[in-house]
Amino acid sequence: MFIMIEWFAENFITIIITAVVAAVLALDIIYLIRQHRKGGLCSGCQGCSGCGECGHCGGKDADK
Repeated sequence: MFIMIEWFAENFITIIITAVVAAVLALDIIYLIRQHRKGGLCSGCQGCSGCGECGHCGGKDADK
């Protein structure tokens, strides 16, 4: 039991940093999913004006 507590104490900062990075990554993924469901993000473009890759924009630019 004491070995585990010592290991935790030695690696506390690494565990905290890993948890923070994982939380930021999870929040970023949640943000992207919400934006995609709203129809706000295409792959790499800033909106759908002139976007040939965005299938949910009506496909007008995809046919060109």
